[in-house]
Amino acid sequence: MPFNHNDGSSAMRVWFPLLPREDVIRLSGVEDTLDRINSAYDDWRASMRAKPFMGTKIGVIFDRIRMLTINIGVASGSNRRVAESVQYMLSKRLRESAIDMINNISRDIVSKAVVKAVLAEYFRSVKFTRDNDPEFEIERLVRKKMNREDVEDVVNAAIQEGTNVIKRLYIRLLSASPWDDD
Repeated sequence: MPFNHNDGSSAMRVWFPLLPREDVIRLSGVEDTLDRINSAYDDWRASMRAKPFMGTKIGVIFDRIRMLTINIGVASGSNRRVAESVQYMLSKRLRESAIDMINNISRDIVSKAVVKAVLAEYFRSVKFTRDNDPEFEIERLVRKKMNREDVEDVVNAAIQEGTNVIKRLYIRLLSASPWDDD
């Protein structure tokens, strides 16, 4: 996704597929830092391709994505403003994509409606830059919504659907251009 951005004062030419074009345009003037972040992203993608995927739990996938956000910070060096901006934009895009995926889950039974509500609440506030325990948080939200003791089936369904969502986001990040279909 190389492109030129010319706002009259400076031209920006950068290949930065980690974020959609409209987000990258807001980062003009820091092309060197974006190049380093892009290299870190490429390295992350290469290292993640070798990792097992099938049977991987939700927390492990979150940790892998968090590793990317850490690599963004390291690649930015002392330019904390750029690191935080890129991390924020990436996290926001991931949350929005997760919510879109959750909205496509059918609500054919009551438990599916609870699963959708729980996952939407969880993904609206999840911080991809922080360590979290998604299984614990999802279970806590299910118990809060259902207010019953026998919720294990719904908890398991929510964790499974949450795992499916985060895996699709992860696969998207592993692609050469993760936001082309948006």
